[in-house]
Amino acid sequence: MVSPIRKIALLSALLTLFLGLRAQCIIEARVTDAATGAALPWCNVWLIGQKNGTITNAEGLFRLEVKNTNDSLMFSYLGYRSKTLSVRQLKAQPLVGLNASETMLDEITVHAGNEYLYDIFESCRKQLQKNRTSNQSKVYFVLETLGAMDESKYPIFPAPLYQTYSKDYLPVELLECFYNANLQGEQLEKLEFKNGKTALAANGNYFVSRSTSLAWTQFSLSEKNDLFPAIPFQFSKSGMKKLFNLEFETYDGQVYTIKFTPLSTDNMSFSGKAWIEKSTMNLLKIELFAEHPAIHPFLPFHEGLDSLYNVSLQVSNSYKVENGVLIPDHFHFSYSFDFISNRDFYNDEMKDRKTISRHLTTHGLMYFFDYGKPFIIPFFNFPENYDDYYRMSFIPYNEACWNSNQALLLTSQQKENLGILSKENDLELFSENNYGRYFLKLPHFYLHGFFAFYYPFWDAEKRILILQSNTNQGPLSQKQINNSIPGALYNIEAQILLDINPVADSLHWKSYTIMDAIKTYWYLPIDKNTHPFVNMYFDICEIERRRMEQELAQRHGSLTDIETVYREAVANMQNVTKTYLKEVQHGTNEKQMRKWNTYVIDELGIDNLALFKELEPEKQ
Repeated sequence: MVSPIRKIALLSALLTLFLGLRAQCIIEARVTDAATGAALPWCNVWLIGQKNGTITNAEGLFRLEVKNTNDSLMFSYLGYRSKTLSVRQLKAQPLVGLNASETMLDEITVHAGNEYLYDIFESCRKQLQKNRTSNQSKVYFVLETLGAMDESKYPIFPAPLYQTYSKDYLPVELLECFYNANLQGEQLEKLEFKNGKTALAANGNYFVSRSTSLAWTQFSLSEKNDLFPAIPFQFSKSGMKKLFNLEFETYDGQVYTIKFTPLSTDNMSFSGKAWIEKSTMNLLKIELFAEHPAIHPFLPFHEGLDSLYNVSLQVSNSYKVENGVLIPDHFHFSYSFDFISNRDFYNDEMKDRKTISRHLTTHGLMYFFDYGKPFIIPFFNFPENYDDYYRMSFIPYNEACWNSNQALLLTSQQKENLGILSKENDLELFSENNYGRYFLKLPHFYLHGFFAFYYPFWDAEKRILILQSNTNQGPLSQKQINNSIPGALYNIEAQILLDINPVADSLHWKSYTIMDAIKTYWYLPIDKNTHPFVNMYFDICEIERRRMEQELAQRHGSLTDIETVYREAVANMQNVTKTYLKEVQHGTNEKQMRKWNTYVIDELGIDNLALFKELEPEKQ
């Protein structure tokens, strides 16, 4: 029998839990300049006493889930006084006005000499060079590209970094991705892809920003490279004085704002301004501008056929100090250029035209969050040089990942552009199970492969067919076969993809069997057993994946347990496929083919020999 005191304690605990659950809510609000009402983009929003938070979007809007209505949020924006508001206050009035910091004119007047400014930059440079602490964080990356409809209505550049362009522009792409960031102090060293989604314009005649995220791993404040124009912090004091002019802009008693402009007109250097904290000489923010830079990281999609002209580039990087280490907060960049292509096009809009020309502009944002708590990167091997679109084609959209992370809100214009792309039926990867049906239909996926499909995911109803019409990579002649090494005549590669996401107190996982269409090839003649042979290989891999899933479902284990099961499944798959390949001899051993076909029927209910019985090899 439970005592009255224990009953009261239990009821009290349950009531507390109930009230706590009731108290969870979503805060949506807008942050503005209190004097002008202008939106404050990329304003930091922090939950007091906790590390989780977010930043506002280009319209000053944010969304944040809080667990208790008694919590308070702090708003901080460089050049403005911080403000703290309770959740109740924000629910009652979802508009936050921040007041600009006061400028200390006396300090500026006293230290107006250029020598003093170069001393500040030199101290900041040395502080950057000292800052080499390794760190990891999650990254949210959003990028949109717009194309001008009328070349006479190009926007004047440079424009505000967060400007939304007019109806004279149509959306070309909208890309959102999650990564792990490997950092050395403020330097972004490497990005590891976690998950992504995109929408693309139907007209493939546009430039597509395939590797923009990777370009920013080459960006450095303190080390010169060949991809970006020069920055003052990349030179000693004497070098700075030869290359840049410095000028005071503001000082609020804590932070200097100093402008810099190149002395040369060779377009090899950025102009801009830097925000430097007086007490530590830490760089808190830097804005960079380059009109027609002589060097930049952007390349056309098709070398030799496409060209980029009139490039303009803007960069705005913000940093923060955590545990005494300067780390990135967010990177915002914007660039535009004229894109000219001499490719031939054969569609209704561009029929018989040899050349196209478009003015394109791209805005991108990287937001760094959850320091020390990186994503569990999907278990899947692909080359490091794969761009974001290639990676998305192998790593399906994972709802658990997107629902459990504080991604930035899309702006109203972005949502409208997304709607335009969706109406054109080119919305990709924005829903679960989109793979294998309306997945990325990238040209390089089918022009250079051997299979009549865009997506390499196993599907019981979608069988693999080898492309025989590809004369560059199709079956060889008998003479060529006789002169070839047998191992070079065909290859089939498949992998098990395992994607894991922490959700609340548990681990949410998904797995897929994926054919590596890049590493797979077939130079042998195609006969009645060729397609059953290839498809049975894929099916055998799928059987091992399903056994792995059964094992994972029974264990409910830790990340280590899950990884152990995965490694065992991969090893089993490699062993059984090795046996299969040895016994069937690329489909020529019909007795063994029937044996393995029965095995697949028993496990998956798929009779490959019967399915392909009526399929006649295409005449060469």
